[in-house]
Amino acid sequence: MGNPNDDATQTLPCERDSFGDSEWLNLPEASAADWGVGLLLFVASCLYLRLFYNYVGFGFDEGLVLQGAQRILHGQVLYRDFFSFYTPGSYYWMALLFKVFGSSILVGRGALTVYGGLFSVFTFLLARRVCSRSNAVLAALPAAAVGLPGWFLVIHSWDSTLWTLLALYCAVRFMESRHWAWAFGLGSLAAVSCLVEQSKGAGLVLGLGAGFLILALSDRFSLWAGRRLVALALGFALPTLLTLAYFGSHGALVQMRADLMWPFYHYASPSKLPYGDAGAPWAELLHGSFGWRTFIVLLMSPLFIISGLPIFAACGLAYWTFRFRRTRGFGRARRYYVLISAALSGLLLSTLATGRPDATHIMLQAPLFCLVLGWMAEAAKTPFLKAAKTLGVSYALVSLSAFSLSFLAVPLAAGYKIKIRGGIVRTPAPYDALGYIQSRVAPGERILVYPYQPLYYYLAGTYSVSRYERLLAGTYEPSQFQEMARELQASRPRVVLFDPSFTEVIPRICPNVAVEALAAKDPVVDYLFVEYHPCRTFGEPGMPWHVVFMVRKDLSCS
Repeated sequence: MGNPNDDATQTLPCERDSFGDSEWLNLPEASAADWGVGLLLFVASCLYLRLFYNYVGFGFDEGLVLQGAQRILHGQVLYRDFFSFYTPGSYYWMALLFKVFGSSILVGRGALTVYGGLFSVFTFLLARRVCSRSNAVLAALPAAAVGLPGWFLVIHSWDSTLWTLLALYCAVRFMESRHWAWAFGLGSLAAVSCLVEQSKGAGLVLGLGAGFLILALSDRFSLWAGRRLVALALGFALPTLLTLAYFGSHGALVQMRADLMWPFYHYASPSKLPYGDAGAPWAELLHGSFGWRTFIVLLMSPLFIISGLPIFAACGLAYWTFRFRRTRGFGRARRYYVLISAALSGLLLSTLATGRPDATHIMLQAPLFCLVLGWMAEAAKTPFLKAAKTLGVSYALVSLSAFSLSFLAVPLAAGYKIKIRGGIVRTPAPYDALGYIQSRVAPGERILVYPYQPLYYYLAGTYSVSRYERLLAGTYEPSQFQEMARELQASRPRVVLFDPSFTEVIPRICPNVAVEALAAKDPVVDYLFVEYHPCRTFGEPGMPWHVVFMVRKDLSCS
């Protein structure tokens, strides 16, 4: 590759090691022009994502972190008082935001908007080190324009992507400066990444560990000595030990371990998906004229483009490691490629290990993997590759724009407004169920939403009578259904929201769930049919479920 310093950007002083190797590496933090581009990316990303800020489409998972954070603010302790197989970071981070800014879904959405700006900036800063400014922007644009708009939900995945991206940035800065402060930041952020999402954090730690090991063994590039090693260990240990101390002091460590191990035994197998699966009915989508099929392929291309980037990163790690063995030395740029491609390869392995390497879960890591887009564009130096790059970049920009606009069209067309705790949200349909619930259920009342829609709890200001926010047949243990039935019997809530058709939705979420498990006897449903009677049924427009508002048989519907 040639030098990407084709515009006025300061570079790190060339390092000439014992092998006589010297390579440039841009330092965008020292360039006013690059800071200006980064600021423009941040502002543009936030303004674009602002269009999604108060749009709510009632996604299944969004209520989990929101309602969990609300439980924490009311004195409950994760794992001890309510179940989750996520690590605790997102719950307590969202609880902190609620504590500071007030409890509202709009606070979580505001955080997502800022995340999008940070995704663009840090992807640009990382890519700019080895890419021209235009190619670095090419890598940064999809980070906020494609991933977040498609899944603009308050979920732990976006939190973990942010902390992972920041940890990767610290790793690169540490490799450049060898200063202990960056080592401490790397250790702290890597630990936080693990505490927000165990699989992604483990993949990051594994990948960075492999990258530094390759550099140490192959390049004689020693970073870990004295204060730097102590700073790294201390940075990683502090968040970890504080977390263990907190849950230990609240008697939740044993339950925490059980909950975090739960998905490996119960959730991974039923929810397993093939790599890059887009979950689209291709036979139906591609049925039509040639023009329609061309449009669908163009529209869906970003799913396949982004899904291919982790594989290119793994190939890049092999290439740069092998190239060292032939040239007997790394310059700064090659060390950068090895370290980042190793980290991305670790994230790929962790995604594969979860059994959910589908296009959605890869897109949730787009700000990290999009670095490879900039590298690929920068690699085009020959006339043939330059021509291919022009065509490829043009196609990518058109398809990414179409993909992004397809998501943007939904909130722009949302013409209904619903008043909720903390503000007003826009929806694509009236969602009469939520208004009906709010008019008949007191804030703070304990109800049951079964089997899965925790966002109703949060938006209506209510709480579950159970320690479970959801139970999915075929993925949760029979003992957990029995536990919820006992909790339901003990509390006898006045109101229950029940979706009798949800078993038809479960195979879309967990495609490998056993048919016999879906048909198994459900003690919660049995109790509801005996003790409750329906008042009103709501079919949510455009959604694959409906809601039955039920009250105890000793109460009237009015």
